[in-house]
Amino acid sequence: MHCYQAECCEIELKKGLRIAREYWERGDYPWELEHPFPYEDGRFVELYSACSAENWKESLR
Repeated sequence: MHCYQAECCEIELKKGLRIAREYWERGDYPWELEHPFPYEDGRFVELYSACSAENWKESLR
């Protein structure tokens, strides 16, 4: 699955992400594995909570 994702759209999507471009320019390619995830960031908590299992099911309908 990951290979398909990389071949079809991942590179183009990452070109639009400032954080991805910054790491790419530094040659830090495994940044996604090493970058600290903002679990305590209020914006993340709010958005993630909005994507609960029930909300996800509703959005698929």
